[in-house]
Amino acid sequence: MNESIFRPYIENFYNQYFKGFSEEEKIVKYAVEMAYSDTKRVLHGIGSESNKKKKEEALEKITEKIQNNFLIAGVVDSFDTLHDELCNIWVNELGTDTPLGRYGKAQKIINMTFKYLYTYYYNIEDSDILNKFKDCHFTLDSYTLRWLNGCKNVKNKPRCLNSETTWSKLNRMEYIEIQKYASECVKELFQETPMIEAEYLIWAGVNLYDILIASVNIKNQFPDTKALDRVIHYMKQDEKTSLFKAIDLLKCDN
Repeated sequence: MNESIFRPYIENFYNQYFKGFSEEEKIVKYAVEMAYSDTKRVLHGIGSESNKKKKEEALEKITEKIQNNFLIAGVVDSFDTLHDELCNIWVNELGTDTPLGRYGKAQKIINMTFKYLYTYYYNIEDSDILNKFKDCHFTLDSYTLRWLNGCKNVKNKPRCLNSETTWSKLNRMEYIEIQKYASECVKELFQETPMIEAEYLIWAGVNLYDILIASVNIKNQFPDTKALDRVIHYMKQDEKTSLFKAIDLLKCDN
């Protein structure tokens, strides 16, 4: 897959969240804080005195582990294992039997942290660190779950994945099943592209779909791509078209 297809979307994300940021030594802390901010709206009750302390301890431990076991580490033997350990930091600190401690909430914080980190290192073109992201997961949120529900060409869709699936309520096994299915869907559309990279375009594609349906000015919302006019034309022809097809058109490099 030609990386130029993804570059505008990664750069657009960078421009939204990293303009003016220049403290590389604080990049992990910044990424974790941004990821937490993305998740905060579903963390009902997180502001209580006891939960606030648990949250701060969890984020501090997550920051330290990513710094030491991912960025500084020479080789990451198993990203899946590291990811699970990071998620369990949140789950265990907030409570395994509480809504705040659900795995679905933890994965959003962890996966978005890696997305922010990838965005930063992609922009400064640090190839040594970027290579560590090749096995990163696909953030499960309302946008990506909608895309996965439109992934019609891949068999064995998990029973836990449907139009009613809520990312914040996922348990560990549901997350693993959906993540495995997401890997197959990404391969179907993007071949060997890392999941973390494909996510930028997928997220933009779902957002594009919503903007089109709402008749908002597209050109001011997305970086220019040669395929954009084709997508707009296609979407106007059939508003109910699958997101999978729309994003397939958007990734075309002609």
